[in-house]
Amino acid sequence: MNINKVNKLYSHLNSRELAVLAFNAISTQDEPELDRILLAVPERSYTGTDLNYIMTLNSFMHVTHAWGLLYWQYQYASLAVRAGLYITSADDSMDDLAAREALESIKRRKALLLALDEALLCWCGEHRIDPAAVRRITGVIQENDSDALTGNVTTADPEALARFKESFFACCPKN
Repeated sequence: MNINKVNKLYSHLNSRELAVLAFNAISTQDEPELDRILLAVPERSYTGTDLNYIMTLNSFMHVTHAWGLLYWQYQYASLAVRAGLYITSADDSMDDLAAREALESIKRRKALLLALDEALLCWCGEHRIDPAAVRRITGVIQENDSDALTGNVTTADPEALARFKESFFACCPKN
């Protein structure tokens, strides 16, 4: 199709329709298409809340949601392994090697959770945010995390910690 015809068609679409096309162009990394779509988006002038405030608050929420998703993903994976251990221990169908591997998997998840929490504390400290606020928003209740299966895991995974910090600070840079 001729590029000029496409541009003319874009001018008849509403903002929501253009956003759908832009999202698809972003997903396929089609920058020329995204540029054509952006040319069709009408410009407006608004008076409103300070943009820096909105962007900062949004970035805080992005980090909060990312933290919560990772937290619950690791908790789910750990609980799934624990359930498997419980079920197989009831009928003695798990051999010692499989049981040791399952316990190691649980311990790895614990180290990842510790890294995730340490990264959160670091990020929150930098931005003067109460970590309890992040936990409340994500539905995480801080409790005494003593666990017979992972009680000896007290060190965060250092590689995961570095990745988490990098991701959090990339989303919301330091002050």
